[in-house]
Amino acid sequence: MTQAKKKILIIEDSLDIREVTSHILSSHGYETMTVGEGENAIELIAKSHPDLIICDMFLEDISGLDICHKLKSNSQTASIPLILTTAHESLQNSKNGQAEKYKPDAYLYKPFEIDDLLDKISILLNTSP
Repeated sequence: MTQAKKKILIIEDSLDIREVTSHILSSHGYETMTVGEGENAIELIAKSHPDLIICDMFLEDISGLDICHKLKSNSQTASIPLILTTAHESLQNSKNGQAEKYKPDAYLYKPFEIDDLLDKISILLNTSP
């Protein structure tokens, strides 16, 4: 009996980053879904129930922190692991900042290494990379 592929939703407004990340994850056995706008992501999450979400911090229509807050404050989506990606390393270092308040499960700083991404996913999904 084969195990179902884990579904990962990538929320990223940069088409290049979205496509490359999706390709990498697909080649490592994950099922991927992608979306470029945060509001569309909220609807997709409700319909598709991903196993993990990778979300850019700075989207054009809504911040990744707002998405994180909506998901983590909803009992139906609170348990979905969320990796927040950003080029701003100071966000994790701020103990009183919004990022601390909304508690993403992990951070990934751009530009990131493929192995770092796969390791974080593996840890959060309790799978081997």
